[in-house]
Amino acid sequence: MKKCLYLLTMFLSVIALPFSASAEGWVYNLAEGTRWGTSSCTTSYKYINFEITPTKYGYATAYLQKDTGGSWINVLPGEDLYSWPQILSAPASSSSTKYRVYISVGLNGAVSGKVRCYGSNTLPTSK
Repeated sequence: MKKCLYLLTMFLSVIALPFSASAEGWVYNLAEGTRWGTSSCTTSYKYINFEITPTKYGYATAYLQKDTGGSWINVLPGEDLYSWPQILSAPASSSSTKYRVYISVGLNGAVSGKVRCYGSNTLPTSK
């Protein structure tokens, strides 16, 4: 019985991984040619920041997007995800404005990593 429960838990974890959120943010594990967006994030600080830490590298582009009443628009041009952590930042419009990171994966490799959202009163420095 314990073995069945363990296997079921592992199976559900694998299925939910591309869409999971943790206390530290979100984890992504995306196949080539796929797209994915984090859940929304808000802040009462001056800037909204999304720190992206890749763990598996392929060709992918990350976009910082803002919810404009039901549709997401790009706040910044897309940033290529490389092998080092990146921070996407923009001035926050208001504490109720929703933001997210949207990742689009190219056709030459899967990608994985973590995304963390936080607010700040100054622009963060790159890692």
